[in-house]
Amino acid sequence: MFTAFQERATAQADTVAIVQHEKSTTYAELVDLSLEIANSLRVAGHRDAEPITIQLPNCRELLASVLAASRLGAQCVIVAPSATRTEIENINIQARGRIAVSLTRQAARLPHEIILTVDDGSDYRADDNPPDARVRHVPAIQQSEKDWAGLPPTSSTEELLTVHPCPQRHGGSRLIGNPSSSLIRSGRALTDHVGIGPRDTVIAACALDLAVCFVSCLVGPLLAGARVVIVKHPRPKPVFDAIAAHQATVVLASPSMYQLLRASYDPACLDITGVRTWLSVGPPTTSDLQLLCEHDMGIRLRTIYGTTEALIGLVEPEVAPDEPAGREHNSYPYASLGTPLPGVNVQVVSADGQTPITGTEGLITLRTPWQHSSPNAEGQEEPGSICDVGVLSARGQLHYVGPAPGLARVLDRLVDLTEVARTLERDPAVLAARAYANPDEFYGNLVGVELQLDPASKVTVSQIIDELRGRLAFYKLPKSFRFVR
Repeated sequence: MFTAFQERATAQADTVAIVQHEKSTTYAELVDLSLEIANSLRVAGHRDAEPITIQLPNCRELLASVLAASRLGAQCVIVAPSATRTEIENINIQARGRIAVSLTRQAARLPHEIILTVDDGSDYRADDNPPDARVRHVPAIQQSEKDWAGLPPTSSTEELLTVHPCPQRHGGSRLIGNPSSSLIRSGRALTDHVGIGPRDTVIAACALDLAVCFVSCLVGPLLAGARVVIVKHPRPKPVFDAIAAHQATVVLASPSMYQLLRASYDPACLDITGVRTWLSVGPPTTSDLQLLCEHDMGIRLRTIYGTTEALIGLVEPEVAPDEPAGREHNSYPYASLGTPLPGVNVQVVSADGQTPITGTEGLITLRTPWQHSSPNAEGQEEPGSICDVGVLSARGQLHYVGPAPGLARVLDRLVDLTEVARTLERDPAVLAARAYANPDEFYGNLVGVELQLDPASKVTVSQIIDELRGRLAFYKLPKSFRFVR
């Protein structure tokens, strides 16, 4: 993967690759930054084939860190910025490795022996947990020691490890490994299908927790020579400000961003005439989101949907002239995601995960030509997508219904409701707990819980939430409570 970016940087070294916070980074500078991080990892004691954990928000340093891992031939474990220390500790130490790349203010959450921070700590806040001796700043390392020539040769075993959020009945969340080259193949499939080229400006506005998805979507446009503008806070106003300022032609955004956009859309104030392609990165927040966007705003979304966030399969609505947009003769009460790209195999299977079915609801499975079963996945085969329910019509169009039973999507993130309930029951004051999804216009769903408390307990809701914050990411925290006898 690093080699592919290096070849692109050689061809157009001074061309702007990424714009973030109005600061431009050329292709050559992006490759140099990745080499700096790779060198810092080597100086910090990274060993051959040792995994590297990356916990960064959506930024150029996230992509550069993935490229650095590729340059070292290392396995790369991408962890969501909102993940708690407990959640990260649940990843086997042999899989997550000794070294992590993160930000100074997030370092205390990481259980690793060595933590490299890509910032210099200048934005560190006094209310954050103080960094400890494990923390080293990449900028400081590069000022003291810079030896790119001493980097070991790139290995052919480089891999990207992602946490696949499977339901409990399928074994719970587990690591799935794929060669980092899958990012190139999936990114190029996306770019070729959409037609992104050197003259395009792409707005990347994925939710901060969808880091793997963010990297996947950047790889294709950048290798095609396009310019990418990163919007750190994917809300309608910043996105549309970026569209106007940079004359964007393609927008990559999470489904929740489009859901929020529908609620605040004002055609008199927003100019979207220059955008020719709108891409929805992930399963819809609501099952009819595509239809609503076309009806309310005249935006026709294409959906990027994958077995994991790293393996993108693109499906695009194909509407016949004699049928309503987004529907298939109104056969189903859900908007169609469309038909798959050539070579991408989409099936809907029964609850046992084995028997393909047509015309009725079942679990969506999607396999791509670049799929790979990794030995680091503890011998488990890549499960495809078994977290969402859909209907596959006789004509091959996929209709999205929603997450599988026991799961909920909150701002595009998948929440296992059983995990929330079990975490609550670890509190001695909680005798029993049940978590459920509350539909929400803006967020898709919010988590609610029913609790049975020990009558002798004096615990308060605030104390329960404070206890949960150390164990669950913010989007998994309950927003409503019911108390039952």
